Amino acid sequence: MNDVMKPMGWLRGLSVLGVLGVLLFGTGCDSNDPEGEITIIEDNVGTGALVEAGKLVGMRFWGRVESGLVFDSTGTDSTFYTLAGVHCVIDGFDIGLLGMREGGRRVFEVPPELAYGEDGIPGFIPRDETITFEVEVLTVEAPIRRTCDTRWLAPEVLEITDLTVGTGATAVADSVLAVEYRGTLSDGTLFDESPLGDPFKFILGAGCVIEGWEEGIAGMKVGGKREITFSHHLGYGDRGVPGQGGFLIPPYATLTFEIELKEVSSPAVRSCNSNVL
Repeated sequence: MNDVMKPMGWLRGLSVLGVLGVLLFGTGCDSNDPEGEITIIEDNVGTGALVEAGKLVGMRFWGRVESGLVFDSTGTDSTFYTLAGVHCVIDGFDIGLLGMREGGRRVFEVPPELAYGEDGIPGFIPRDETITFEVEVLTVEAPIRRTCDTRWLAPEVLEITDLTVGTGATAVADSVLAVEYRGTLSDGTLFDESPLGDPFKFILGAGCVIEGWEEGIAGMKVGGKREITFSHHLGYGDRGVPGQGGFLIPPYATLTFEIELKEVSSPAVRSCNSNVL
């Protein structure tokens, strides 16, 4: 067993940004109050939760320059998350979000002084350009953490698929589990697996493994096989796992494990060292 499954107790918590990672981001929570006004063109406010400063907002959006060209968008299949009203995004976008509600749609124009100013963004936004945003608010909620990093604002993901349902003892907290596993990145790259015939042992619920394992393996029965896929929130977060010449697991990686539960037993000792269990 290599270092991949060492405990990562410091973790808790991707949206598709496209060009947005460069274009939409603001200057941070300590910015001054903006000067200028946006122009609302269409407004269907919505009937759900209200977008207020500090709320976590999930949305779809389309940004256009004056010619009508879309310079960035989520499209219809992705969701962008930001904290409203705390300068995580450009000021005009922040102002345009406030007062909307879940289920609402708003189209608004943002003048240059609340967008990209006299310099614009070479190759994307002309100088002194008024831009238009179309925004659909999908969710409004209190954030788990206050950050402008959208990769932490997106909700955590845990998907569980039972490939074979076991018939033996159940994996419960404080029991020793012996598992065979295979771990891959989202592109299918294998980053770790247990040696053939040598299951990895750990105490469930003792913080010895990453949270995706703690949550994803609980409830399995001996003889069962399960596939679990989880986001970086439940894995190795923004640190990843360093490897030779780079990363064994990149930062913000989504991971998939195929796990077979071989044995459930009571611990003779409480330890995160698989070799003594």
